[in-house]
Amino acid sequence: MKKALLIIATLFLLGNLKAINENAGTSGFSFFKVTYSARAAAMANAYTGLADQEDAVFFNPAGLTQISKPQAGATYMSYFDGVNCGSLVYTQPLQNEFYIAAFTQFLSASETKTLADANGNYAGTDG
Repeated sequence: MKKALLIIATLFLLGNLKAINENAGTSGFSFFKVTYSARAAAMANAYTGLADQEDAVFFNPAGLTQISKPQAGATYMSYFDGVNCGSLVYTQPLQNEFYIAAFTQFLSASETKTLADANGNYAGTDG
């Protein structure tokens, strides 16, 4: 039973690994680097050392050790021109200094239609 639980936990954790370059969004298209924490965004993302709430999951998971009771959080942001994003977070301290956290994020964009004139030339966008 323990072996099956360990395998399930390992597969669950491996499915949540992020495959992103540390320099993503630093030159062009930096608007794609979205911060899902209002508190961290207000601090210009300098939040790693202070991460002491449920949103520590996004910046410094070691900050979960400062949580003494279960916490949940939700964010939603209407970003720009039909782009919406948000997150749900739940953290819970367990016995013997163990902590568990679960989160999900979403980013959705509406369809932008490109307009063309009778000759097929670009005529702007609608949306």
